[in-house]
Parts: sequence; C-alpha cells; structure tokens
Amino acid sequence: MRSRYDLFCQIFDVVSVIFITNTDTKCPYQGITIKSDFKGKSDFKGSKWASILRSYLKSKDFDFCYFSYDYYSEIAQTLPCLSIVEIHDVIHLRNESFKKFGYPVPSTITKSQELSTLAEYDFVVCISQSECKYLQNNNLQNVIYLPPFIQTKDPVKHSRNGKYGFLGGTQLPNIEGLKQLPRSLIDDERFLIGGSISILREVQDLIKSPESNLGLLQNSSDFYEKVNLLLSPIKFGSGLKIKLLEALSFGLPILCTQHSIEGYPPGIEDIVTVHDEPEAWTLSIIDDVLNSDPVHILEYCKENFGYDRLREQIMQTF
Repeated sequence: MRSRYDLFCQIFDVVSVIFITNTDTKCPYQGITIKSDFKGKSDFKGSKWASILRSYLKSKDFDFCYFSYDYYSEIAQTLPCLSIVEIHDVIHLRNESFKKFGYPVPSTITKSQELSTLAEYDFVVCISQSECKYLQNNNLQNVIYLPPFIQTKDPVKHSRNGKYGFLGGTQLPNIEGLKQLPRSLIDDERFLIGGSISILREVQDLIKSPESNLGLLQNSSDFYEKVNLLLSPIKFGSGLKIKLLEALSFGLPILCTQHSIEGYPPGIEDIVTVHDEPEAWTLSIIDDVLNSDPVHILEYCKENFGYDRLREQIMQTF
C-alpha cells in the first residue's frame, strides 16, 4: 500500500491516509488517525469510528476511498464517494490451495460469501491477472486489473558476489517451500535468508551458518542488495508473489516454481527460470541462472509495473 500511496500522490491532487488502529500510533502520512477496537464485521452497527470515517470523507469531498483489503464492505455502500478495494488474494482460492496440499484452511470464508462481499464495492482491484479473470468469470462486473507499482533500481550499483537466497514471512507456503530446498544449497556459503521466517526456531535449526541468516530486516532492499539471485520454491497459496516483483525491480534473476509466477503478465517466463521441483535444484542450476541479463528483467518490470503503465490505466478506469 505504500507503493500505491506513492503512485497516487504523483497522479491525484490530494491523497489522504485514513489510519484505523487500536494502538496509540498516529498516522505517519497526511490524513487522520481513527482509534478503534474493531474486531470484525459484527462491530459495524453503531460503530463510532465508521461515523467519523463517513464525516471525514464528506467534509473533504473526496472522489473515492481506496481500501486496503476487504474488511469494510458493510459500510462501502454508505460512503459519500466511490468505494474501491484492493485485494492481494482471493481467500477461498487460497483455502482450496491449502486443502489440496493437505493443510488446514487459513479461513472459513466460502466462495459465495466472498463473492457477495466483494460485490458491495464500486470497484474491486486485483493485482493478479489470473485472479482478476477468475472473479470476472464468476459474474463480478466491478473487478479490474491494476498491477502493483514499483520503481526499478540501477543494476550498475549492484555488486556481483554470486550470492543467492530466500526472503519471506512466516506464512506456511514459505516455510514448506524452504524445506523443499536441498541441503547442498542451504549449506552453501553463498546462501542467505532474511525476513520474519528467519527467526522461527525450525528455520534457525535448518540454517547451520549464523552468517547465512540475516534475520529481521528494516527494509526488504537490505536483502536484495546483498544477493544476485532470488529463490522462490513456493508451491501453494494464492495471490501475486510480491517478493518476485521486488527482486525484478533490482534486475535480479529468479529461480522459481510455476506457482510462484501465477498471475504475472505475459513474458514472465522469458525473464525467470522455472524449475518445478525445488528438491532437485542444484548449485550448477544456480550458477547458470546467475548469468541472466538484468536489462531484460528491468525492461519487463518497467513495461508492466512502471509509472507510465499504471497512470494510463488509472486515468482510464477511475
């Protein structure tokens, strides 16, 4: 959402952030902070913060309210402006993916419930092309595709050190993906891991060398600037894999599964290396992928996720 904010600030005259929180933290951007102990959709009736939200939007005469994730559908139709929600996953598809691989589903929402909820907004923004088409094929007429916005980095400033690695959170698909990697890759002195996944006890036990574990990082760029190749051994889950996009913006080669690139625009298979059996990845494969040309990677990134591409689509849509 920070990248969406940066993009909107370049396009629209006024952009305000409505920060809803149950903490004492204040909104770090232009806008307002609404303190709420909101715990679910059952809290909407008579909610004081919902009234504050509507009054604020009306007083500023905003054209639209852009929601991060589908939490507020029950007030979407009561707002004095267009309601737009951006989703990063179709949750019931995520549930099906977990179930297919033998894991408990992370949510109880059903297909009919989710489709009904999304229909409450004026627009639903999907960042995944495949999920956008899926929702449109299920008779949601308010769904549009709007890819993430990201600025490319200068590859000349990136040192060539031959290092490669894995960056991720504590989500189950990340943990299971990491466990698929052969010991020869994890034990290699060039391997690095970072993100919240790296502080899990089972991951720390897996990574023998303390130098390989970067731990929690203040910024994801701290990881991408240290490696020349990203590994993405993810086999299930849903939504666009943002870590891939971040790596592409640095011009980094990527070794990944087919699942990892689902939802990306055409041409993605020309700039990444897809090998659907992470357990069979070898150091020789790593060395081959490291020789990929960053120029083509950055061109793809600019063409599909750059400012010119997104500004044109936003102006046409909204």
